[in-house]
Amino acid sequence: MAKLIDGETANVTGAVIVLGGGLCAIWARGTFDGAAVTLLRVFDVAGDEADPVGTKTTFTAKGSAGFELPQGARMRVDITGVGASTNLDVHLDGKYSME
Repeated sequence: MAKLIDGETANVTGAVIVLGGGLCAIWARGTFDGAAVTLLRVFDVAGDEADPVGTKTTFTAKGSAGFELPQGARMRVDITGVGASTNLDVHLDGKYSME
């Protein structure tokens, strides 16, 4: 399991990663204070065109979800709507590489 985001306290557009394919899981943990953590599939080179990976991969409280995307799929994790006490970690279990 890898930590994609560690102790984040601000809104963030995550780094793009490339999945190795197969089943994966994402965990969001910490203090949300109004924040949302969203797993996005990225469709363009710049990383601007992205859509949520289903409805169960957006978190407003601690939780986890499984998902499956094909080998080579590009994704990122965004955090939005942070509050004064937001402090979040996001973990990914699955094969991936940083872009």
